[in-house]
Amino acid sequence: MTGLEGSMESGFAGIRELLDAKLDPLIKGAAKQELLVAGLGERVTRLETERETQIRPAIAEVGKHQKVIQGLEEHAKRCDERTKQQGARSWAAIMAWVSPVATGIVVWMLARLGVGTGK
Repeated sequence: MTGLEGSMESGFAGIRELLDAKLDPLIKGAAKQELLVAGLGERVTRLETERETQIRPAIAEVGKHQKVIQGLEEHAKRCDERTKQQGARSWAAIMAWVSPVATGIVVWMLARLGVGTGK
């Protein structure tokens, strides 16, 4: 029986070597994956920390700034409307002054030329 045991031992040794040869790359690959996953976990933790310390406060500031911007836009709109109203009033005042003056000049020129007086 020792011959049978010896051949079985050598057969098992061959199977062990074959398994080691096949499993060794898998074991090394798993170890690399474990390192990569650990590194990824650290990066995710850093990203979460940055989000909590910098991004959330910045988002809160955006809301405040949006309100300020909206107020400034409304103010600018009111200023534009006032400018248009003042421009229209100024134009009306200028026309109210220029119209009688222009009429007076035209009448004076016609009078100098003798139009309508029968001369």
